[in-house]
Amino acid sequence: MWAAYQSEIHAVECLVKNKADLTIKSSHDLTVIDYPILRGDYIMSFYLYLQKLEVKPAEFYQKEAKRRKRFNKIDYTKLLECLEQKIHPNEVPSFIILKVYKKWNDPVIDPNEPWGKWVKRVANFGDPPMVERDTLDEWQQPQNRFFGKVHCWIHDMNPYPPPHVIKKK
Repeated sequence: MWAAYQSEIHAVECLVKNKADLTIKSSHDLTVIDYPILRGDYIMSFYLYLQKLEVKPAEFYQKEAKRRKRFNKIDYTKLLECLEQKIHPNEVPSFIILKVYKKWNDPVIDPNEPWGKWVKRVANFGDPPMVERDTLDEWQQPQNRFFGKVHCWIHDMNPYPPPHVIKKK
């Protein structure tokens, strides 16, 4: 099980060749094939699947990943479908679920960030929260405040609105 979890394909091949028992369960009630599937390791999962090991449903892996608070960015449904179709590891798509970021029109740093959150963000070297410029009052926009300009320049941003956003009076 350790070799499968660590993606040690040569060690697993040696164990399979020497007729190791691949059906044993760990103290967490997981089999040898469950560990690479949980990690999203398709190459090891594919090799073990070809050894005719039984795979659990995708809901089990999603629940287990959530319980462990790890591996929650893997699309287990797609991974298991590829295993059932026996798609070669060189031809499979990515199983990572990518985070979709909001498309900004005219983003600026949010001046309404509470001090407590600011301290935690700075201590963790986090990025500042962003908002659309037009959601802020005129006096809160960075081009109209000294500290707004300084904050933007520190984060390598232009405090002034782009030409297509400037409103004509």
